[in-house]
Amino acid sequence: SIESSIRQSLEEQASLVANWNLSYGAYSPGTATAGVRVQATPKTLAEGMTAAFLFTMSDGRAITADASLENGVFTAAASLPLAEGFSLNVSFFQNGISQNQQLTEEHDFKGRYSYRVTPGMLPPPSARYSSLSPDIFYTREACELPLEVELPFLDGELLAQPVRGTLALTLGGEVVEEVDFSFTDNVDAFYPDSTQGFGRAYYTVRLSLEEKTFTLPWKDEYENGGWPEGFYTLTVTDSLGVDAPLLSSLTGWDIPAIPVS
Repeated sequence: SIESSIRQSLEEQASLVANWNLSYGAYSPGTATAGVRVQATPKTLAEGMTAAFLFTMSDGRAITADASLENGVFTAAASLPLAEGFSLNVSFFQNGISQNQQLTEEHDFKGRYSYRVTPGMLPPPSARYSSLSPDIFYTREACELPLEVELPFLDGELLAQPVRGTLALTLGGEVVEEVDFSFTDNVDAFYPDSTQGFGRAYYTVRLSLEEKTFTLPWKDEYENGGWPEGFYTLTVTDSLGVDAPLLSSLTGWDIPAIPVS
């Protein structure tokens, strides 16, 4: 604790800024960017001093925002692409000399604006084949799939309202089923208590899937155990008619087929 206090004290003494602030704005689907606003107050403000902020995105892109000065505070706004994260630096310029300082690192920038979807247990279809038929038959039993959907929530409002979704089943490289559903059906919504800054809103969507049999043509490579891969994917469309940024943990599986006489 003492060591941490000493380190913090030394960092504050060496800092170029008296205080700073970074706030996040809305996501813009048209440009796939999110707005941010940053402020910094220099410890020593000299006549003729200017400032700029540099956002270095985790994918290597660099965005510079020149700052305006008002009441001793430098302020700038920028639109940032949804990279995984970024680092933020401030530079002060005076008489041809610049001084630079890193203000922060953001490690989950994309995550702030993304839907997160966690599915319940969904067993893969059972598969069977016969020497009497050139096809493999996959049968999915009737089941209910709960989807826990976590949405970005900024200053008391959803950044975008989910309207509809599509759950697609792919077998052997082919989309064999697409289930469209509405977020207004069978949904429980829970909103965070905080009305300032970022929060999350939680939905539970329950999809009823009917029993269904899918057919795929037999391939020679299946004899050596190279069974078709199956996986579900989810697409969510928001109130603006745009596919939302989505972090989904839906996974795939290989489906061994059982020979039947």
